[in-house]
Amino acid sequence: MIKKIAFSLILALITSFSYAQSSSSRTDSFGKTTTTYKDKYGRTTGTSTSKKDYSGRTTTTYKDKSGRRTGTSTSKKDYSGKTSTTYKDKSGRRTGTSSSKKDYSGKTTTTYKDKSGRRTGTSTSKKDYSGKTTTTYKDKSGRTTGSSRSK
Repeated sequence: MIKKIAFSLILALITSFSYAQSSSSRTDSFGKTTTTYKDKYGRTTGTSTSKKDYSGRTTTTYKDKSGRRTGTSTSKKDYSGKTSTTYKDKSGRRTGTSSSKKDYSGKTTTTYKDKSGRRTGTSTSKKDYSGKTTTTYKDKSGRTTGSSRSK
């Protein structure tokens, strides 16, 4: 049960409020990107704010519709092109990690782990010829649990 909760939290952070029907982003003159997520009725469900620092590390803060901080993630790409991300809850406790790698065909595979380092699932993303991205999510056993497609 705890593994399912940890996986759900990680997926929610990764997909940035995965139940949102739409999102819009804007970047200010300082390089900070704010994304607003809305439900199918146009109501704001949350926001995320990302900023890359001088060392190449990207920190994202997630907030709910009332503006309360719900968690953060910190990502860093290494010399081989692998992106490692650490997720923390609103109290700063580590809740999990992910590791993403793009292969030669352009497919990105991400592996998610809970705070103890146990694999909880994966996602695979691929951009098609029209520029739309399809992502498939799988649990730790390799069973498909969902998918999404960008507009």
